[in-house]
Amino acid sequence: MGEFVTPHAPITNGVEGQGPTDWRYLLHGFDTVDLGVYVAWQHEDFDEFMGRLAVQKMLAGQHDGSLLWKDGPLESCLVCASGKGANYPFHLQLHDMHLWLARQQKPDSLPNVYVSPSAQLLKLAGVCAAVENVRGVIEQLGGQVLDVQVSRADLHADFAIPGGLSFDFIRHHLVGKPRHSQAITESNELETFYLGRKKSPVQLRIYNKSRHISKHLELRWLFDLYNTEHVFDVWRIEYQLRRDWLRERLINSVDDLIQHAHAIWHHLTAEWMSLRLHDDSNTSRRSVHPFWQHVHNVCEDFGPKASLGRLSKPPVDLPADWYVSRMRGSLLRYAVRRGVPDLFDAVERLSKELLSSWSPGVWLDEFERMRIELGLAGLTHAEEGGEDVPF
Repeated sequence: MGEFVTPHAPITNGVEGQGPTDWRYLLHGFDTVDLGVYVAWQHEDFDEFMGRLAVQKMLAGQHDGSLLWKDGPLESCLVCASGKGANYPFHLQLHDMHLWLARQQKPDSLPNVYVSPSAQLLKLAGVCAAVENVRGVIEQLGGQVLDVQVSRADLHADFAIPGGLSFDFIRHHLVGKPRHSQAITESNELETFYLGRKKSPVQLRIYNKSRHISKHLELRWLFDLYNTEHVFDVWRIEYQLRRDWLRERLINSVDDLIQHAHAIWHHLTAEWMSLRLHDDSNTSRRSVHPFWQHVHNVCEDFGPKASLGRLSKPPVDLPADWYVSRMRGSLLRYAVRRGVPDLFDAVERLSKELLSSWSPGVWLDEFERMRIELGLAGLTHAEEGGEDVPF
């Protein structure tokens, strides 16, 4: 545990100078680590297993949205009426994780199970132990885990800050790449500050964690970890990282995430954005605010230093199966919008609309342009392996 810090660097007066003068570092870690799991289901009759889930899902929809799976392979498991998009229709809820299952018995290019361990499991057991718990649950369900990849990760650091943080302080000291920001206030006091959009590859959230806990009493276990009397002035700095950002930086497995946590936090709190004093007209030469310097230094607690890699170009070179999976969900939504319940009729109607939207000449030009961008120009189909993926 750190002690309250009184920075000695000069801070300007007036609105721009408003900010914390005392704070204490409390806690850091992973609040969310969502997993894409590649599972081979071992059921002799997989269709029967899917049918049981479909019945439970229907019954859950007739109740309050969830129903105890009494004859299922798991103890204390709820089947929920809601799924996760078109790819994962079946939703199971346990006390320490949520699982969403696809209808595929074996995975293709995409994981066929999506898992979100609870923040409490991640914090108390650790990320690696949480993943082992996930493996155990899937095995009880009759599946063999082939691979696990990180789909989303939220890294955070919590501080006790008497008097809290203000929107004016953040706004006047912020130096960063993202342009979109939003502030949520309550009783004229800052509750949450967002930098980056919710669907962006990276989003920063700075929010009053104490107020959040007071509205969600199931989170009171955090107070035991804080071990501080200033439970009403706890603020969280949290980064949400989506799959595209992680993949672009070669972070796929849980081991990758843990190994590079230091580098991730270092990058996000120094290069992606920072809070700086107004002591130079050039923002890149401004001194880092003492409070933010402490936030940045949390990288040392995330683990040893490691370089953060990066793909040479954005991840547009995805396998064709990935697009098939995306088009599968899009076809369903298209059919519903057009009111065409028959699968073959929906495909035929969509084909006609797509053909009318392209002229042959433009299509050939765009086809060749895309092949050049992906590094496939000059290769025969056999040389490409039947996939638009350069190796």
